[in-house]
Amino acid sequence: MLLERCVDKIQCDIDNEEIISIMIMWTIKHYLVILTLCMQCDKFYNIQGEMQSACIQQLMKTKCSENKKYLCKRVVQLSRTFSKISACSLFTVGASFPLPLIGIMANYIIVLLQFAYL
Repeated sequence: MLLERCVDKIQCDIDNEEIISIMIMWTIKHYLVILTLCMQCDKFYNIQGEMQSACIQQLMKTKCSENKKYLCKRVVQLSRTFSKISACSLFTVGASFPLPLIGIMANYIIVLLQFAYL
């Protein structure tokens, strides 16, 4: 009985504005995490491209040990079959991913505002 009263009091104290502000902060936090991951994926793609270029340059040199040549050949072979990181093969994760996400969120917010003010 006492527990039910406490739960009812806690539920009554939470306003809709507080819930909305918590949801907005949660959304912003998750968007920042996605943005950070996309930036890191883009850095990884750039480094992978630079690594492939460096290995090709090493292979062109005549004064290169056999171990280095073997390593560089393997890196170049793996770079040819490399595909960008994808999320369940639905979309690729890269620097351009947050832009469509912003568009989707903006459309969703506009629809919610239309329902709220109609």
